[in-house]
Amino acid sequence: MAGAATRLGEEGMRPQAGQYRVTTELLEFSMPGAPAGAADMIRQQMAENQGSEYCLTQAEVDEGYEEMARRSQEAGENCSFRRFDANGGNIDAEMVCATPGQGEMTVTMTGRGTPTSSVMETRLTGSLPGMGEMAMRARATHERIGDC
Repeated sequence: MAGAATRLGEEGMRPQAGQYRVTTELLEFSMPGAPAGAADMIRQQMAENQGSEYCLTQAEVDEGYEEMARRSQEAGENCSFRRFDANGGNIDAEMVCATPGQGEMTVTMTGRGTPTSSVMETRLTGSLPGMGEMAMRARATHERIGDC
């Protein structure tokens, strides 16, 4: 890890356990070195996967935002935080994820959360083998819709 990550303090806001709906909006996507059609395929996949639901358990809440953010990336076990600050309902984090054979991505997350909702903007930048540089920015809105 390139620096000590700041952890959520005991007084910080934590989400409530329960069933959540997440809506994702692709704000920006760029992959100039990708083969023809690859960028369009990724944009289409993002458009098709805009909404989903998930259950946030009490055990996950107890782990805190840092572990939830790490798990939100598919390569979660290969990610380390450069910075993580979640206080007063604001979240500001940067993590680096390195997946063998797939390159390294920098993920920055900024947003605001309450115990039952959050809006998070995520930016991914890095280089993908065979495709070159990639930049993506998306906004995810999470809303508690009931119990699991």
